[in-house]
Amino acid sequence: MKSISRAWHSALKKAGITRRIRPYDLRHAFASNLLAEHADYKSVAELMWHDVAMLLRTYQHIDRQQKRQAVEKILQTERYRFVIYDWNYGMELDDLIGKNASFVIPELKRRIEDALLADDRVTAGTGFHFSQERDSVAADFLVHTIFGELRAERTVDI
Repeated sequence: MKSISRAWHSALKKAGITRRIRPYDLRHAFASNLLAEHADYKSVAELMWHDVAMLLRTYQHIDRQQKRQAVEKILQTERYRFVIYDWNYGMELDDLIGKNASFVIPELKRRIEDALLADDRVTAGTGFHFSQERDSVAADFLVHTIFGELRAERTVDI
């Protein structure tokens, strides 16, 4: 065991790493990075020798933060505008400008649900509430994910 510890500390020193890092930290970083890149939980659980339930308990905080960021990005990206995104990414909202609110409200709900459900971690969008200003419609709603729920909102000019 001492030879493994010596080899570990020697490798850290050679790499110029001065802070204390345990092999466990490397294992945790490995799993976190896989999940950050949307690896499926079953595969990561097998690699980590965990069952999926244990993996979810251990790493769900990582995905909650990423889910909020992902939802915000989906809702703020105009579909088809940027060639770097897949054609199914984001929402089409520009064509709602100049339309009547009675048309925009149900259409906005449909488009939000469509955009969010393109992400396989989202299971539903519910509890939509709409408010109308003079030149805009705002939607407030609940996004259900495999990691729990989060509130989101989107305002569109009309």
